[in-house]
Amino acid sequence: MTIQHYENLLVERDDVLFLHGACHVFALALRERFSYSLRMVRDTTAMLPNGATHVFCHFDASRGVDVLGLFNVAQRLRDEGWLPLRYEIVAVTDSDLAAYYTGVPGGGLYLEPSFVAKVKGRAVALIDQFGDHYCGQNPHPVPGLHRLHQGDWRAIFDWASAVRPTILEADDTSEFVPTF
Repeated sequence: MTIQHYENLLVERDDVLFLHGACHVFALALRERFSYSLRMVRDTTAMLPNGATHVFCHFDASRGVDVLGLFNVAQRLRDEGWLPLRYEIVAVTDSDLAAYYTGVPGGGLYLEPSFVAKVKGRAVALIDQFGDHYCGQNPHPVPGLHRLHQGDWRAIFDWASAVRPTILEADDTSEFVPTF
């Protein structure tokens, strides 16, 4: 990935931004607001700082919460093709995540300060607007946000192409240091 990739993400919809490049920023903002613990889908075949496939918050025994609201973790793993042995879900702390942070594009959790500042503002605004979804009071998906079909998200990064990803409704199955 290039710096242009992250600049392009800044003009994308919130669901695209927070599912495909800034999930860690959203998860940290959720944790700050609701005191959730963090989880990471980790690619066991990748070398650091790569390997952090998705960062989200733990909600209860079977559900997590990310930009789309509550989701069934096992179902999301299947839908995304994050199969056991290669991918695992791990509980992480801020210090655990630090091993995956990078200030340069190309792998890892991008934490370039100006990018994070812009993205965190959008995360906080979204959490303010749909707090009932993120706290679990409203178990339905956040209105207007969608999960991209597994595999199709790569099309959003082909900026020379007119191909756009297929949108599906979200599931409703009841050294840089971030400054959060």
